[in-house]
Amino acid sequence: RLTKTKNIGLLLEAFAKVVAAHPEARLWICGNGETASDLAAQAASLGIAEAVVFLGERNDVPLLMHAADIYVLSSDAEGLPLALLEAMSAGLPVVATAVGSVPDYVEGGAGLIVPPGKVDVFADALDRMVGDAAFRIDAGRVARERAAGFTDVAKWRAALFVEYKIALKGNSL
Repeated sequence: RLTKTKNIGLLLEAFAKVVAAHPEARLWICGNGETASDLAAQAASLGIAEAVVFLGERNDVPLLMHAADIYVLSSDAEGLPLALLEAMSAGLPVVATAVGSVPDYVEGGAGLIVPPGKVDVFADALDRMVGDAAFRIDAGRVARERAAGFTDVAKWRAALFVEYKIALKGNSL
């Protein structure tokens, strides 16, 4: 979904800085939504329209993930995005904002976590991931290993129970 909460505008600003250092970099943006035309105009005004591909709504996202090198999440707010878990399962290293449960899944080597709304910090994280192939490969390996635990229903249920317990702060379930 291309909505304000996803803050793709931040991603475009950060990506403009990355393209300056890595002109071969490309950004694929999947989805439709209220901000689609504004984002295309922003990419053009930043001079990166040639490096950004707006793919629209897709039904082949898993295939696209296997063709990608990095998964990026620039949201201002999230719970636990399913797309993040899918990307990690595909072995993609992650650059994401520290929102919702995202840090719990990404920290520990699966990628880089940055504060929401900080363009320069986001750009630095993207630049590191794009420019350091060894780091990117290692983070992708860790992402895939961590994602393997998502398919173990018993472990996932136990982890979800812990999440609920923390959220309820001692209230009985």
